[in-house]
Amino acid sequence: MGINTEKLKKFFEKAAFSIKDFWHKHKNDWKNPKFFTLMILPHDTTNVKKIQLNSNWFKIFALISVIFWISSLFMFFSYFNLKNKVAYLEDVEKKAIKQKIEMETLNSKIQFLETQLARLQNMDLKVREMVNLEVNSSGINFAGGNSNTKSDDLTKVMLERAENLEREIKFREKSMSELIEYLEDRRSLFMATPSLWPVRGFITSDFGWRRDPITGITEFHEGIDIASPYGAKVVAAAEGIVIESGPDGGYGKVVVIDHGYGIVTRYAHLSASYVPVGKKVKKGEVIGAVGNSGKSTGPHVHYEVRIDGVPVNPLKYLFG
Repeated sequence: MGINTEKLKKFFEKAAFSIKDFWHKHKNDWKNPKFFTLMILPHDTTNVKKIQLNSNWFKIFALISVIFWISSLFMFFSYFNLKNKVAYLEDVEKKAIKQKIEMETLNSKIQFLETQLARLQNMDLKVREMVNLEVNSSGINFAGGNSNTKSDDLTKVMLERAENLEREIKFREKSMSELIEYLEDRRSLFMATPSLWPVRGFITSDFGWRRDPITGITEFHEGIDIASPYGAKVVAAAEGIVIESGPDGGYGKVVVIDHGYGIVTRYAHLSASYVPVGKKVKKGEVIGAVGNSGKSTGPHVHYEVRIDGVPVNPLKYLFG
């Protein structure tokens, strides 16, 4: 940093020693000074001026000159040394201000990331508890900083914490994405599950073996019969696509809906069908009206649920 102060100090000590040594060697000359005569001769030589000079005056002048130049040199070096110190301190101050701004910015970023992470962790935990899923953990450990840590080390610690927080947030975002995908799949499955009653009424014939009310022959009844007033609205028990709509032999007028996941529902003996083949229907959407078409003994809806083509008891899925 600029001029070496220690070297400058040694230089002046050496100069002082030299002056002191010179004085000891020549101090007797001050007691017996020599005299010099200075003659000033004008052009006409009529008025000659004589000035007597003491040799001590030359010594004093020389000493003052030496002191002056040494003092000037000292002031010169002191000035540049001070200037370098001021420049160094200004540079240190600028770096300190810059570091303070960076740390404040970094601290704000860490606080923001911690808030975001807490929100994501809370949401992830609550939703997983609701659907009874295992809680994910990234295994990242957030170590706190020491109050005695140096500023450079503290900056490093804060940077590492910010990086850890960003990694944890990415992990939580991925976890939330997987959770949303899982819930979307569950939602699709729920919407495809025939849980709504197609019509309100009384069950007049259960699922399973029974004596046919028209032929009197014992046969397997592949659905349930729900008696309801003629013309009452019939709704889709679940979301899906209509794959059949219209007359179908002994079933009379029918609507058949494919819900995906291998689930198909059939609504038979309708008086009217309101949905064409290929239409995507929502859960609870009106698809027809109660009737007495086909092989029927009165207004009702024959309702079937098939899983991969195999008829199952619809009561396993109906709520209420």
